[in-house]
Amino acid sequence: MRATTAEQNGFDAATNAGVTGPGLHLAASLVRIMRNHPAALLAGIDVPTMHSFLSRCETTHHATARQIITQGDALDHAYLVIGGAVEISVMDESGNCLLAHLAQAGEVVGEVELLSRRSCVASARARGGSTLARFDSALLRAHVPAERLLQNLSGVLHDRLSRDNSLHLTALFYSSEDRIRSHILRFTTPDAPRTDISQSDLATFSGCSRQTVNRTLAQLRDEGILRLARGSITVLDRNRLRRFRALTDKP
Repeated sequence: MRATTAEQNGFDAATNAGVTGPGLHLAASLVRIMRNHPAALLAGIDVPTMHSFLSRCETTHHATARQIITQGDALDHAYLVIGGAVEISVMDESGNCLLAHLAQAGEVVGEVELLSRRSCVASARARGGSTLARFDSALLRAHVPAERLLQNLSGVLHDRLSRDNSLHLTALFYSSEDRIRSHILRFTTPDAPRTDISQSDLATFSGCSRQTVNRTLAQLRDEGILRLARGSITVLDRNRLRRFRALTDKP
C-alpha cells in the first residue's frame, strides 16, 4: 500500500529532523495501519510523534505465548500490538472461558483499565511471535493531545459496543455458517482483507465445530469468495461474503 501525501510528508519531516533507521519505518507502518482502522487509541498522530512514542516504550518480542494481563488485576500500563496478535479472554466464576477478541497490529490492550484505574475485566495472552510495546498513562498523554485522546478512546468504545451488539444478534438469529461469515468480516476490512486466524479460533468465536468451519470455508473458497492458506484467510469478494440471512428469514 502506498503512503498518502500526509504520511510521506510526515516521513520526510522525521527524516529531515534526523530521525532515521528501522524505527522510523515501523512508526510509518503503524501510522498507516491506524489510518485504515481509525478507531485506534493512537490514531491521528504523525510519524515523528509515533516514532518518539515507540522509542520510549518498553518493546518486547514473545517467541512463545505469554500471559500479559490477568482478569481482576490492577493495571498501571497498557500494550500496543506491533505484530502478531493478543487473545482477549473472559472467565466466569465457574471457570468457563470465552475467547472474546483477537487484538492485532495497531490495537491497544488494557487502555480502558489504564485510564479508568479500574481492575481488568478480561485476561490477555500474547501469541507466540508477537511484538508488543508497553507504556503507561504519562507516556500516552505526552504524545496524544487530550482532545484527540478523548476522541480516539470514544471511537474504540463505540466500536466495541457495536461489535458486542452485532455478536449478540448474530448468535441469536443466524446459522453457524453465517456466524462464520460474520466473524471473518469482523476480523478484516476492505483495506486489510487478510486475517491470521486458525480454524479452531474461528470455531470458538462462531460457537460451532471445526468440521463446520472447515466445510464452510471450503465452500466459500470454491465460490471464489475467500483464499485460504495455512493459518490465514483472505477475503476476495466482501460483498458476496455479506450475503447471509437471519434464521427468521423465509426461504
